[in-house]
Amino acid sequence: MLEKQSREKEQLIRSSQRDLEDLRNTNLSLTDRLEAMSRNSSSPSMGHTSLMNEMDLSDQDASRPSLPEDLLELDEDIECDEPCLSPLSDAENLKQLRQEVIESTSQLRSLVEQMRHQRRNSLTSISTNSSDEFTVNNLKPGVLKETAQELKGLIRQLLRREAKGQCSACGRSAPEDKIQMEQEIHKALEALDKLNIELADKTEKLKNKTDEVDQLQQQIMLKDAQSKAVEEERDNLKYDLSNTHLAKDELIKKAWDMRDNAVARKNACEIELAKTRIDVMQVNSQLMEAIQQKVELSQQLEQWQVDMQQLLDDQMRRKLDRLENSGVFAAKALNGSDSDSSSSTKNSPKKTFKIFALLSHLRRSPATSSTATASGNPAGGNSNSA
Repeated sequence: MLEKQSREKEQLIRSSQRDLEDLRNTNLSLTDRLEAMSRNSSSPSMGHTSLMNEMDLSDQDASRPSLPEDLLELDEDIECDEPCLSPLSDAENLKQLRQEVIESTSQLRSLVEQMRHQRRNSLTSISTNSSDEFTVNNLKPGVLKETAQELKGLIRQLLRREAKGQCSACGRSAPEDKIQMEQEIHKALEALDKLNIELADKTEKLKNKTDEVDQLQQQIMLKDAQSKAVEEERDNLKYDLSNTHLAKDELIKKAWDMRDNAVARKNACEIELAKTRIDVMQVNSQLMEAIQQKVELSQQLEQWQVDMQQLLDDQMRRKLDRLENSGVFAAKALNGSDSDSSSSTKNSPKKTFKIFALLSHLRRSPATSSTATASGNPAGGNSNSA
């Protein structure tokens, strides 16, 4: 059903595309006609006078043979053009020539009717066949000549109108026909836009239908799988039904065997399930132990960091105490040296140099201790990270 609808939608889209192409061709033809009419309206008609002169000369030809003479000349032309064919009888030739004259006359009459209709109405196409049927009974000696004269008169009138700058088909002037052409082009463009919109709508609908078809195909595949399962079950039932000729004891034994197999499979599944549960419990306990160990390790790491910090603080405190004691000793030594120098007549330069060196060493020692503590902290951080 959906495939049929999709095919119908595709046919509609193709028909819309064909209509679109037809409208485009119509638009191009109307544009060409409009350009041709604009060129004809701007340029003078050069070939009208010569054609009218030729028609006048053909009217003045009084020595034109009558209809029977035309038929004889036509018969001679046929005999000359087809020398290889077998000669026909006079009756057959006359019948064939009459048929050709009838066809020519009917075509001329239809052309005259068409030109009259175009002169009365606008640019609308009509059938080339005449409304009244022309037969052998209507064939008279002057019919073909009258039809030709009437056609010449209509052509002469049309040529005069074209020479005056009017439309050759409907008798209107070139600007009016140009306006009508522009209106027709505008209508064709509007129809083209409508067809484009309809084509877009049809394309969207076709896309939606395609999605629906895909969904239904998936459902069909699922139904096929279900039907295969049902067919398998049916085959099993058929097999069981075909084995009904066995003895009752054998059937009971077979049923018992099937039941035993089912119970065995059930027990095996339960055992496997119990094993799986035990494994899950073991994995959970191992996971809890791992989490507990991780917590203990984190606590030990924190305690180790605290101990390291205390150790570093104790080392810094001892260094500061040693530096303070060394500073007091140096001050006492400096005071003793000053008293010795006052008693002597002249200061020794070596002793003063040693004193200044000791003072500079004492000044540098706090800086080295601070750098040592700074270097000790990154080491502690690295050990913590380890």
